[in-house]
Amino acid sequence: MKSISIILLSSILFLSCGTEPNSDSTPANLNVIMPVGDSRVQGAHPVFESYRYELWKLLINSEVAFDLAGYRQDQSVYAEYKGEMFDPDHAGVSGYTSTDVLNSMTDIIKEVPNPDIVLLGIGGNDLLGGATPQATVDNIREIIGLFRASEDSVVIILEQIAPGKSEFMETQDEEEFANFNTLVLNLGLELSTNASPIIVVDMAEGWQDTYLSDNIHYNQAGAEVVAQRYFTAMVPFLEE
Repeated sequence: MKSISIILLSSILFLSCGTEPNSDSTPANLNVIMPVGDSRVQGAHPVFESYRYELWKLLINSEVAFDLAGYRQDQSVYAEYKGEMFDPDHAGVSGYTSTDVLNSMTDIIKEVPNPDIVLLGIGGNDLLGGATPQATVDNIREIIGLFRASEDSVVIILEQIAPGKSEFMETQDEEEFANFNTLVLNLGLELSTNASPIIVVDMAEGWQDTYLSDNIHYNQAGAEVVAQRYFTAMVPFLEE
């Protein structure tokens, strides 16, 4: 089992930009978007990056009403963009496996019971920790079921995860990541419905070592790639 060191940074906590979902002035077309997953979602800016900041800028540029949501808040300091402060809410936890996310669903749903879009990126810690691809995907199936039980029209954008650095990934790791990503694609095709679409996004395609700050975490270039792929996938579902 590989151990992964996570450096947590504490700093001034910024308040979320935009309108909160429970505010009386919430626009009718507010898009509630919840990023869920592990350290690639949480980030540890500036040591390594989450895709969330780059995605937030793309959403600001799109001029849709949105709220990044979740039961956790990023306490890192990010630059303002177009006069706005970064929305720090998310549901990513360093070191989390799919089992951890599944066990946290009560807290996740309690904080955000009716998300419009869930960005689900999980599985890397499972595979690197010895879990099988099938067991990991079985957990993801349950996670999706719980989101749908809370909000039956939720859009799930599901990651086929990017690998770690070439020198870090052993042959077995590469095979299990590839197997997992195939199972994720099949799961998305199986479970997607008109009411609650599942959009599978391939983060592994064209992935490069230069997108990583260490063995597994994104640098800014990697965060930009992941953010753009998420944004492209969600555009058809954003209410204007």
